[in-house]
Amino acid sequence: MRTVPKALRFLTLRKLFQAELDRFGDMFVESSKKPGRTDLLKFKIDPGNSSPFKSQPYRVSDAEAEVMESETQQ
Repeated sequence: MRTVPKALRFLTLRKLFQAELDRFGDMFVESSKKPGRTDLLKFKIDPGNSSPFKSQPYRVSDAEAEVMESETQQ
């Protein structure tokens, strides 16, 4: 059995992976900070017999509020 050097296997896998990314690139976001939207997928969440989840609002520090606000704006 012929063995392929580890570096060559890595390069081959990298090229294959890059080819797949190029082929299906429109299905991936550029960054996890930039999620996209799609109309290609439809789903419905069946909660079964569970009632809707509801919780009371709670206070957070100004620093926590800033972080939460910046995360929701991204």
